[in-house]
Amino acid sequence: MTYLDLKYTVVPSGRGSSNREFVNKVASLKGKKATYPYFEDGEVMLFESEDIISHLLSKYGGGAPLPPPSDYFLPSTLITGWLPSLLRLGRGGTVVPTSKPASKQLVLYDYEGNQFSRLVREALTELDLTHEIRSAGKGSGRREELKGLSGKTTVPYLVDPNTDVQMGQSADIVEYLYRTYS
Repeated sequence: MTYLDLKYTVVPSGRGSSNREFVNKVASLKGKKATYPYFEDGEVMLFESEDIISHLLSKYGGGAPLPPPSDYFLPSTLITGWLPSLLRLGRGGTVVPTSKPASKQLVLYDYEGNQFSRLVREALTELDLTHEIRSAGKGSGRREELKGLSGKTTVPYLVDPNTDVQMGQSADIVEYLYRTYS
């Protein structure tokens, strides 16, 4: 998503999420077993990472090639995906039973490879909070938008329209989310 500089909505579906029933229904209608990630784009509903990536590049890539795995996916996934998941013992995969819904969707400026943003995304999933991600990686036009909000271009940066809170620093954001929504 950062590679394509996209803005998108995340509807968490961790274990215990109220959203899993919907994903299971979609899978059943398509004659598939529900797997994650699950992705929707208009009428397109996809379950497999490879299919999702192909769709995104085809629809939003403007002819951009997929980076070779040796340059991006394998090192990035190992360092920002598999290893942290193992070390953090599955954080971000299960909803906490005390989560409270937000009436308005939260906004998170981030980019996928950022380890601090990952901590915030985990908390948002654990709290089952639907949120909009605004990719703000290097070269993104959203960095100026982010600078206008925070005075800096560093991520993560959270905007909560429910409380009018805007803040950076992953530890502060995670503490705020748990204090407000659990």
